[in-house]
Amino acid sequence: MQDGVDEDDAFEIVDDKGQGAPRVISIREIFQPSDSTFVSVHMETCHTCNGTKIKGQLVHCQGCSLSYHRNCLGFRSGREHMVTKVGEEDFVLQCRFCIGVHGKKDRVAPKYGACQDCHADGKACAAFSSKKTARQEEKLRDENGGVDPITPVSETLLNNAELVLFRCKSCHRGWHLKHLPPHGDGPTKIGTDLRAEQLKDYSIDWLCNDCGLMTQKIHRLVAWRPTQQSQPSANPIPLSCCIRK
Repeated sequence: MQDGVDEDDAFEIVDDKGQGAPRVISIREIFQPSDSTFVSVHMETCHTCNGTKIKGQLVHCQGCSLSYHRNCLGFRSGREHMVTKVGEEDFVLQCRFCIGVHGKKDRVAPKYGACQDCHADGKACAAFSSKKTARQEEKLRDENGGVDPITPVSETLLNNAELVLFRCKSCHRGWHLKHLPPHGDGPTKIGTDLRAEQLKDYSIDWLCNDCGLMTQKIHRLVAWRPTQQSQPSANPIPLSCCIRK
């Protein structure tokens, strides 16, 4: 599936070395359709506007269950999400929660790219590429025949439904599907495909138990606190949220 160039495919590069109007470079980011298995572990609505695929192509995060309209990703030079070219006319998305944008702004911010139960990082959450300025991207294109260079990424990390973390659409914490607690007040499930059963239950509203069982609307998250009381460490400590009703 190839979408035409729109306003979100272009950004402005200002050349201050000479006179004249700034050059506008048109950049094509093409997101290939994902297979049904990968799509099934993602939300069917955009996390930005809450619209469905009727409003446009939904792009699915490689590391978690969030989806976004292609046009809701924002301008390439200013977005917080990571978009990486992994093949000819093939770009993939990693959302800002997976790649740890919050941790770069605040060292005690929660680690959204890790499972809340086992604390292991999501295998497809680490950024596939690094953030570059518009001038750096232009230089790389000039060295690559005028097109974005392909970033080598292991095939096992791409469009792999087994690696996708469930992410609560409210508090944004993540879990491996098999590590999610029983949904709601239901009993602990025992079966051969626990992961599929958990996905079936949690994909009803894409909310974790803490958020789903709230009787009142969450006003705001007021703080995060360490889940483990220990001596200060240079390594990030998994955090849980305090919610004010």
